Amino acid sequence: MSMHLTLLTPYRAALVWLPALVLSGCGQVDPNAGGPPGSTDGQDTDANATRGPLTDTGATDTDSPGDTDSPTHTDTDTTTTTDADTDTDDSETFGDTESPDSTCDDMGLPQWPLVEVDRSDWPSSTKNDFIVLVEFDVACTITDVATVANQVVTTMDCDDAGTPRGFQVAIPPADDPVAWAAGETVQVAYSYRELDYDFGIFRNDVSIRRTSDGALLLASMDQETINADTFAPLTVTADEDHCAPADGGFEETWNLLIGVNNGLGSVADVAHMERGELEPNSGEGLLVIDVGEARVGLAYCCHATRHIEALVRRTLPR
Repeated sequence: MSMHLTLLTPYRAALVWLPALVLSGCGQVDPNAGGPPGSTDGQDTDANATRGPLTDTGATDTDSPGDTDSPTHTDTDTTTTTDADTDTDDSETFGDTESPDSTCDDMGLPQWPLVEVDRSDWPSSTKNDFIVLVEFDVACTITDVATVANQVVTTMDCDDAGTPRGFQVAIPPADDPVAWAAGETVQVAYSYRELDYDFGIFRNDVSIRRTSDGALLLASMDQETINADTFAPLTVTADEDHCAPADGGFEETWNLLIGVNNGLGSVADVAHMERGELEPNSGEGLLVIDVGEARVGLAYCCHATRHIEALVRRTLPR
């Protein structure tokens, strides 16, 4: 397979997301508190809720649905303005960039989770009296794939050891349609963990694979540590040094560079709030990669040192 050149573009879409892990001071706060329209505290968000556009006002961020009292982030662009950085539209959208320095630009934090999941049919359990778990790896049938409120919403009926349960995943759209459709059977693995119902989420991972050939259709993470099983056969890494401050960053926070390797010599490097593309290691289509929040440093003290939201989905040419 030939080398695929990666196109990096600033991630400025009006996205909707899985509940983001936001860590502040020396604690974590449930980002669903006061969450996006249709959400309830500690509950799943409504994947069909309408999302407003993300806006970049150039001023200090105010508390948004996913914000906590962590060190203040600002949207002020401190870099020299270039032709690629003159978007006067307040709505954040994907766009081309000609500046390699944009990889390390502090573009603030996304307003919504990158992926939304409706897991309301699934029971939770408690481990060690303070860790809440929702975990399963089951066969499902896709019943519907629809675009709703600028989301691609996939609805599934799943078999939980003989008990039927629904599951739904909503993701931001790519340029081409997703590579799955109603009627297909898939294997869905999902892992959700939080310290308790009010303290904060520290894992929210989902993967969907086609049953007939095992092809990876979708994989996403929202946590500190990359789970290799979620993205297999792809390899995902996080480079903390690429944008690290020269002084070591003891009192700073900076962007991570997320690398996605298809195992055939092609790698897509995608930074905080950017999009990239990669040829799959097998099968049809193209892998479109979105990275939401991907930062490391002081803002993520003290239960974790960083936060990564990443989504890979397979698309087909129109």
